[in-house]
Amino acid sequence: MLFRSVREYYDGGGIPFITPGDLGSHLGLRTTTREIAPRGLEVSRPVTPGSVCFVSIGSTIGKVGLSFFRIAATNQQINSVLPDEGFDPRFVCLLLWHNGNRIANFANPGPVPILNKATFESVELPVPRNKQEQIEIAEVIWPIEEALEISSRKHKLLRDLFSVVLDRLMTGALRADGVDIAEVTRG
Repeated sequence: MLFRSVREYYDGGGIPFITPGDLGSHLGLRTTTREIAPRGLEVSRPVTPGSVCFVSIGSTIGKVGLSFFRIAATNQQINSVLPDEGFDPRFVCLLLWHNGNRIANFANPGPVPILNKATFESVELPVPRNKQEQIEIAEVIWPIEEALEISSRKHKLLRDLFSVVLDRLMTGALRADGVDIAEVTRG
């Protein structure tokens, strides 16, 4: 178990540590808000590329992401699935995302719902056994997901630009006359 108070688990960082907050906005996991050190990896749950992470506790049960990290880690709040050769990881991620609410219904009720690993592993979902069909489905949907992710990044950059330019204009650090940001905002 990874304790934040144990500095040796975090000092030096370098290894992405996937938390529920890193999941949900996009299906592809390419960044995390936290990192751990190699010592922290020894006491956490390692995740390899192609692993599908599924939040299994609290109000965010059902958030899903596909890891693109060479190596990463999660804690006990996330169940991970590493699809075997017969399954396309993108398809598995899409399948879990599509069925997230259904899977969440298997959680133990209470103030903080929990979907334990054994229950998570017992959930059966309909899936084409033909890997080629899985790939075809993923190849239709995944580019849309990637376009959404790019659009979201552009939106964030424009929002940041807006905030900086507004602040500089309002504080007098930048004069409005002669400012032309049309090139930045096109396309």
